[in-house]
Amino acid sequence: MITRPLDLRAHLRPPKSGINLLPVMDLLLIGLFFGLFWSDQILAPGLAIDLPEAGPGGDLGGLPASAVLTVRSNGMLLFEGNILSMENLESALATHLQGISSPRLLINFDREVSMQTLLQVSERVRAAGVERVVVAAKPGDAAGEEAMFR
Repeated sequence: MITRPLDLRAHLRPPKSGINLLPVMDLLLIGLFFGLFWSDQILAPGLAIDLPEAGPGGDLGGLPASAVLTVRSNGMLLFEGNILSMENLESALATHLQGISSPRLLINFDREVSMQTLLQVSERVRAAGVERVVVAAKPGDAAGEEAMFR
């Protein structure tokens, strides 16, 4: 052999056996980044809402309300038999709910109400001093609801 004349075999070391941990740690770190950044669990801003459970008949039961506000998709606000504009909603609510210890407002929203209208109404309701809001919806198919709001 080639190593015999110079006795090079004595200077050779046997190959190391085992696993190098540095590449394994690199792979685990890359896997962690992919798991975190490609996850479907996105934290969205908002409020957590605890919805009541329906009873055996599918009814939620009645909740007491101090007043009823209906918001239509065309921007019309109906409050206790009066048609209001967005500007005078706060004063009408404050006047109507004056003297009530813990006012609760029932709001009926139309299906096509825009998010901007929803936020404007909730801002004015909060400014009027309403502590609790109940949002109402009618069960049924879309065709029946469209006919109801026409």
